[in-house]
Amino acid sequence: MALRKIIYDRCMARTGITDIVSTRVYPNQLPENVTYPALTYKAPVSASDAGYRDHSAPTTRTVDRVQLDSYAATGDAAEALADQVGAAFNGWKSDAVDVGYSFVANRIDFGWQSAINVYRQMVDIMIEHSI
Repeated sequence: MALRKIIYDRCMARTGITDIVSTRVYPNQLPENVTYPALTYKAPVSASDAGYRDHSAPTTRTVDRVQLDSYAATGDAAEALADQVGAAFNGWKSDAVDVGYSFVANRIDFGWQSAINVYRQMVDIMIEHSI
């Protein structure tokens, strides 16, 4: 299963996330005139096993970094959404979609984004999965 679909499906399956954003989960960037709060995710277009190989042996697994950004009208709302994203992915694994593990690698509060008049927090996730 493509990593982008895995990310989207995980977000939509987490009631803590959908209670906040409903279906406003977007790949790469926010659409124009979006309603807040909203969530974006950035995942590699194509994965490679290069970082996962041991002694040049080919494998069907890789570890990828995924960025999820929460946007909201208040800092507290952006933080609450980022908290739910972290809870959804930190320690998550799934045989159903072949995710071996995932964890929160980093979290950044970007604060007020004057260009779009909204608060933003980023959650950086590492995911080990099949390619």
